[in-house]
Amino acid sequence: MIPEQFGGKISETGNQQRVQPKGDAETEPGLTNTPHVAEISLPVFYNTGGKTVKATGSRFSTKGCHLYTKLAPPSGSVFSLKVENPQTGKSIRVDSSVVQRKRCVIKNQWGMILRFMNLSEPDREEIKQILLDASGTVNPKREPKYIKSKIGQALLKHFTKKRTIH
Repeated sequence: MIPEQFGGKISETGNQQRVQPKGDAETEPGLTNTPHVAEISLPVFYNTGGKTVKATGSRFSTKGCHLYTKLAPPSGSVFSLKVENPQTGKSIRVDSSVVQRKRCVIKNQWGMILRFMNLSEPDREEIKQILLDASGTVNPKREPKYIKSKIGQALLKHFTKKRTIH
């Protein structure tokens, strides 16, 4: 682990390493409002030891996410993470590597930082779509579903018609 990468210095506690950030290095001002990191929680699934494990993924970006689970693979483990877009229902599989893990005493579960690896362009676009949907930003490429219906077309025609004042 490179401490400069996380904006802090490493301190050793037993066998565990802990990064202590400088000030507020991990969270930049306005980070929750940008589509680069989404402050959402999604159910995700991964396989470990022949079992499918359900976990909660949060702080998604195109580079990785945070994962909270009861069963944690060791640091450096590589596995496939299944993420589902709650808006479209489309699920993708992403190769992930455990960068760091830590036991959360309060929630009695493991917290992990995952890095996505070998992300294909369609999967990257799907993650970006999840981030856009979570941030509330309107995607100009997607039209509302009602626009293609007859009533939608009538409403669109009515509200875009130029009006003259007599």
